[in-house]
Amino acid sequence: DDLNTEDPRGRSALRESYAYWIREVGVDAFRVDTAFYVPQDFYADFLFSKDRANPGIDRVARGTGKNGFLVFGEGFGIDARGSNAVSRQIESYMTGPRGQPLMNGMLNFPLYGALNHVIARGKPPSELGERIASMMKIHPRAHWMPTFLDNHDVDRFLAAGSTAALKQGLLALMTLPGIPVIYYGTEQGFNVPRAAMFKAGYHSGGFDRFDRDSELYRHIQAVSALRRANRALSRGMPRILYANDAQPGALVWEMRHGSDRLVVALNTSERESFAAVPAGLAPGAWLAGLYAIDGQVPDQQADRAGRLALVLPPRAGRVWRVKSALATEAPAVRTSVLKAGPVQFDGRAGVAHLSGHAMPNTALRVVLDGDLARASLVRADAAGRWRTMLDGASLVDPSQRHDVVALTPDSGPGSPGMSNTVSFHARPA
Repeated sequence: DDLNTEDPRGRSALRESYAYWIREVGVDAFRVDTAFYVPQDFYADFLFSKDRANPGIDRVARGTGKNGFLVFGEGFGIDARGSNAVSRQIESYMTGPRGQPLMNGMLNFPLYGALNHVIARGKPPSELGERIASMMKIHPRAHWMPTFLDNHDVDRFLAAGSTAALKQGLLALMTLPGIPVIYYGTEQGFNVPRAAMFKAGYHSGGFDRFDRDSELYRHIQAVSALRRANRALSRGMPRILYANDAQPGALVWEMRHGSDRLVVALNTSERESFAAVPAGLAPGAWLAGLYAIDGQVPDQQADRAGRLALVLPPRAGRVWRVKSALATEAPAVRTSVLKAGPVQFDGRAGVAHLSGHAMPNTALRVVLDGDLARASLVRADAAGRWRTMLDGASLVDPSQRHDVVALTPDSGPGSPGMSNTVSFHARPA
């Protein structure tokens, strides 16, 4: 609204002004506010103009030795689940109409939306898993996109989420592609967007807020150090390994860079959760504990099928490094068969009939959607046969995928034995 960015004189003046900040002040990057409200061809001129008197910003930066000068834009908008319209609009500024980037980065608002929906507001983790997967398909330069949990234009994360959830969100920022951006005051637990750090300021509570020993300050230090020490977290490519589709619970992804392979797991539930993760690991592959929000990160070992059996405490956040397979034998799949019968509806909720085979007289826990607290306890008979019926209170949305697995007593480091996983949708007859 303020400047005529179509006028060549205005464009030249802007190039001249911002070149000053690079040449004389030495700034390393520009953030372009409200990028959607300026014609796209302005940015091509701003960055790449060949005007001799006032060349484009990219040329100016390179002339001062700043070959990696970052210009990223703010395009405010998030995508609903299943939609990528805003993501594609954002990407249009990073690729440009003829394949030449208009800016080399854009704020990742769609990822911000999914992080908040899932981690702070309790939506199923599959929503975040889908966003991460689509992000990597739509944005070839996702690693150049600043990522964030909140900023001055939106509510604080803590306006809806807990401190435990915020710790998970910060771990996610530090273990996914992008440039993590921490809004001031997050390290002090602010829940008001523009509260002052100074005691005389707005919403300060009457004291200065500069506590380097605060819980969140220390947490940010720890997850920042984790990212710096493991290049796979800042340069790697993510792949979603498991995502609960029915309720808060487990979300598991891997980050690969060269031969390095890290596995990250969150439990967004307030209850203990289980995840049978088809990780595609070598049989018996060993995962060494690298980091945990609560400080406890037991090693894991894949079974003969290359799967992980993860038992995650409430609001857990854990990271492992995949090591080569051990010489010792991989844990066997202790329960060999699990079958799900048709889901029958009584008009109010579904009921799923399940059966399987196990070692004779083996005690089992049959777990629906990772909820260990509500697992059905059964015992195989002398012939190894067992049968149970799932509580159908949660089987009301035919669009949601439900996962069932039968667990046996512990058979290896950090993980119980488990059956094959059965997935189904509860659909009325």
